[in-house]
Amino acid sequence: MHRAELRDRHNNEKRELLDEQRQTRAQVRSDATKQGKSPELALSLWAYHAAIQREALQKRQAAERKAMTAMLPHSEVWRKWLESQAKKGDEAALRIASQKYGGKVDITGSSEFRERATREATRLGIRVLNGDLQ
Repeated sequence: MHRAELRDRHNNEKRELLDEQRQTRAQVRSDATKQGKSPELALSLWAYHAAIQREALQKRQAAERKAMTAMLPHSEVWRKWLESQAKKGDEAALRIASQKYGGKVDITGSSEFRERATREATRLGIRVLNGDLQ
């Protein structure tokens, strides 16, 4: 499960609990009035139990987030995201260079970068002018 999926699930759970509590609150008030009890007292007791439910949900969700962070630390997520953004940037740069220079590009930089960029260019069908990389 990804962080975004977990966040969406947590938001849905929170929304469902709040909707359920809203309906229960109205029911508690009307039941207290029908039974001749104090609506304020009934709502106070209901509010106490509702707060306990919200706190339990928050604690459970916090534990799930902590477990996910233990499995996949933020730094790892950041590194993966950064790598994907860099790959998108490399691809965009190769496409622009290909359009600008007639489908052929000359790649410069470190040997690791040239290898990676050449593989990407080949995948995109762009001709690389560097003889040592082909």
